[in-house]
Amino acid sequence: MRTMFKIVMIAAILLGLGIADAQDATSPLKRHPGEHLHYNVTFTDGDIAKITGTSLNFSTSAVATPDQAGTTQFGGQCQKTSDPKIWTCDVVIPPGIIDGDYKLVNVGAGTPNFGKSYTGDFHVPIVPIQNPDTFTPPSKVTVTEQH
Repeated sequence: MRTMFKIVMIAAILLGLGIADAQDATSPLKRHPGEHLHYNVTFTDGDIAKITGTSLNFSTSAVATPDQAGTTQFGGQCQKTSDPKIWTCDVVIPPGIIDGDYKLVNVGAGTPNFGKSYTGDFHVPIVPIQNPDTFTPPSKVTVTEQH
């Protein structure tokens, strides 16, 4: 009887942890303009020592609302660490960004003369961004000549 009770309790704990993880995956923390996103980019082969620049680019498929006609993409540059294989990235969310779920869509690496753009699934979480700043532009504009 005690063994059965322990098994049921362990199963309940594991189930609870699984539900908590699922909730974290579906309701991540909203990020805002001005906040910093931090990543490491690691290269594994090729002419790693020749790389002089690395960048990250994020994008969303969200559509701008009439009161938030901003950008749907942003990115940032990375800095080389003491290990030439590893670059650290501190990307700032820009002020004119629209609400949406942003995905890392591109990693760039290059030398002064050559570059490579990497796309695909980088296995980093989606960045949900909420921008409280809005602007509803006037619907009509009139211009008159002054004499």
